[in-house]
Amino acid sequence: DTFATDSVAPTVDGIELEKPILALSMKDVPKDIPVLAGSNLDEGTEFMYAVPHISCNATAGEFANWSLKQFGPEVGERVPLVYDHIEQPAPACQSWRENTSEQTTKYWQAAMRSAGDQAILCPTRALLRVVQQQGAPAWWYYFTHTPITSINTDDLKHMGAFHGAEVPFVFEDQFELRGDAEFALSRSMGCYWINFAATGNPNVGPSGCAANLSLPEWPVLGSAGDALEFSTTQLRKRINLKESECSLFTQAARASRE
Repeated sequence: DTFATDSVAPTVDGIELEKPILALSMKDVPKDIPVLAGSNLDEGTEFMYAVPHISCNATAGEFANWSLKQFGPEVGERVPLVYDHIEQPAPACQSWRENTSEQTTKYWQAAMRSAGDQAILCPTRALLRVVQQQGAPAWWYYFTHTPITSINTDDLKHMGAFHGAEVPFVFEDQFELRGDAEFALSRSMGCYWINFAATGNPNVGPSGCAANLSLPEWPVLGSAGDALEFSTTQLRKRINLKESECSLFTQAARASRE
């Protein structure tokens, strides 16, 4: 993972690993190979132990100070403005340090979302842009559903649409799915993924499942950063998704590599 403070991050030793994985993933991307990739709404919940501490009931000032510690002065001072609005649903906070539940403010949620975006969502988006620049189509998914149950955690109130939450839906792992809406979402996702594996295009496949399920057209990433949102309430096109957030983090990442 790309959290700078992650204790299990791979070691750049100059021999087996010459550069950070994030930098290597953006280099020498093969040409003319379609790529499907994506991220989840609450990527940050699973990794809040790996960032500077911020209280569940954080204030605006505490979030501003946390942003400076997490992202440095150049980026950190701009993060609170970009994360002023919190997309819903948003999980409640459970403190890793005190092991207690406190009132959750939007400032803790903003910290969690910004950490997840900077480490996982925005690098994924940047990689897909490189794929496009190499002449291949790229498809981006955005998974926003909080599962009803999960074998990974029984604390979904605090995890939300966590890192990896989409995997059981792609593979229709029936032991993790509950209710008609989750099974319907799984069938839709499975159709897109099977199509992509067969043809390189999630909208077209030999079984005709997209038409049979009346699925919406999944847009290519395009110049606007379009994605397809997956939830149990709707599948919808998200135009210009995370443009402000990812522009901030991508510019900073590019500057650090130069």
